Amino acid sequence: MVAIDPGMIYIGDDGGVGLVYSKKFTLGSVGSKNILSLQVAGMVAVINDEDSEDYSNGFYANKLYINGNYIDNLNNYVYQEEDEQFRAILVPLPSHVLCPGLNKLSVVATGPKQGNHDDFALRGIKLFQW
Repeated sequence: MVAIDPGMIYIGDDGGVGLVYSKKFTLGSVGSKNILSLQVAGMVAVINDEDSEDYSNGFYANKLYINGNYIDNLNNYVYQEEDEQFRAILVPLPSHVLCPGLNKLSVVATGPKQGNHDDFALRGIKLFQW
């Protein structure tokens, strides 16, 4: 297990770190199976949420990148309605996006120009490898 960032990060257009969060982390080697674990609060879910239609139209998308490679929207792993309680999500990472040595994780709150962006919090970001 590699602890990437144990602290809490607030992302969005209403303060915090702004619309982009980046964190560098070091790996001794790359596993054949890699899972990013993070706790999320306040993120718009893809399903079962009144904002899901807006998400489908390009609002509230929170994109995960590793070393500049797009992985997926974190919203696809959230199943509660903008829950303010932290809940763990697991995102599988392809081995080819990681490298031994320095790596960079980025989360970008995206949306249409002049559009509303998701405001959410992350904490306990870890990478599990085997």
